[in-house]
Amino acid sequence: MSSKASPLPPNAPGDEVPGPVGPEDLLGPDLDGLLRPEPQPSLRQRLDDTLQGLSSSPTRLLGAFLVVALLAAVGAYLLLRPGEPAEVAIPTVTPTSVPPGGEEEADAEPVVHVAGAVAHPGVYVVRKGGRLSDAVEMAGGLTPQADPARVNLAQLLVDGSRHYIPAVGEEMPVPAEGSTAQGEVEQGGAEQAVDLNTASASELEELPGVGPTTAEAIIDYRESVGPFRSVEELLEVRGIGDAKMAQLRDKVRV
Repeated sequence: MSSKASPLPPNAPGDEVPGPVGPEDLLGPDLDGLLRPEPQPSLRQRLDDTLQGLSSSPTRLLGAFLVVALLAAVGAYLLLRPGEPAEVAIPTVTPTSVPPGGEEEADAEPVVHVAGAVAHPGVYVVRKGGRLSDAVEMAGGLTPQADPARVNLAQLLVDGSRHYIPAVGEEMPVPAEGSTAQGEVEQGGAEQAVDLNTASASELEELPGVGPTTAEAIIDYRESVGPFRSVEELLEVRGIGDAKMAQLRDKVRV
């Protein structure tokens, strides 16, 4: 038996001899479609597709409309809103402290006691800044026996004071504490008025503006002319003028 291989039979008529195998044989006829990317749709085409999708869904169309309306409203507010008002500095007023009861006491009307030779002695409320003459008028006026020359009817009234109007020839009573017999106000610790008809030279020298010479002139006057009948009579004394009289008027009595 022979070991040689038998030669292949010749190709039959019409048979083709296969050539080399290429990519087309492996991937098929769609190789060009796989190797070439598909063209992307244009912006206009995508917009048309979006609008077409929205028109096909009423819910999506309504949502898109609301979003657009909201954006438009926000834009209009940012453009048309008024500018923020400028800050105005308000000055701070510091209240003035008033001592408790100080304002009420300053505005209170004086309450005074009028006694002696008046028609209706008693306690009266007078206007602020009132004088003794006002209180006497409220008390019904002076009686016929009153001696007005011995009191200072022009004296300013002080709350809580007592004023005694003497009768002619009446000996003046000793003032009680917190009161005055001749209409001169005497408030806790205040000096009593000096009696021009009984004061010594040393007592007169304690008065403002009165020295030894003026004190001697006052004593000489009352010894030569007689007792002082009113405080204003001091103007007749040598060395006492209007300025000094203004200092003495509320410090002396007769």
